[in-house]
Amino acid sequence: RKNNELQKDHIELGKNHNELQNTYNELTKNRDELQRDSNKVKQNLEELQRNNDSLQKNYNDLQQDSNKAQEACKELQKSNDDLNKTCHELKSQLEKLSQEFDSIKKVRMKLEGQITLLQTQ
Repeated sequence: RKNNELQKDHIELGKNHNELQNTYNELTKNRDELQRDSNKVKQNLEELQRNNDSLQKNYNDLQQDSNKAQEACKELQKSNDDLNKTCHELKSQLEKLSQEFDSIKKVRMKLEGQITLLQTQ
């Protein structure tokens, strides 16, 4: 009877051993999968960091370009203001010249009138 119980215990221990071995194998398999997943996550993080660095560089380049464009705009605005001032001055000079020309025309007409009078005398 004891031998029978020992045999049953031995069989039970064998089953338990097999279950533990299966559990151990499953855990080992899970550990290996987790390690592979961890390596993939690490690679993805490294790639994201590279992409982030690249985006940061692009942003910085764009910021510099934007600053240069703003400076160029300021210079263009100043040039435009200078041209407007020059244009206004030229208009003013043209008006003065036009008035002088009208005055000269009047004097010329008077002189021509006097010459005509002198010629008829």
